[in-house]
Amino acid sequence: MLTKWLPAAILITGLAYIFVIPEEPLLMKIIFKVIPMLLILL
Repeated sequence: MLTKWLPAAILITGLAYIFVIPEEPLLMKIIFKVIPMLLILL
C-alpha cells in the first residue's frame, strides 16, 4: 500500500522543489517528511 505513495511523494517533492526554492524552511520540511517515508519503504 505504501508503494503507491512513493511516486506521489517523489512528484510532490519535485514540484515543491521547483516552485518553493525561495522557501527553504518549507522545502526542508518536505524533505524531512519524504526521507523517513523512503526509509520505511526500503
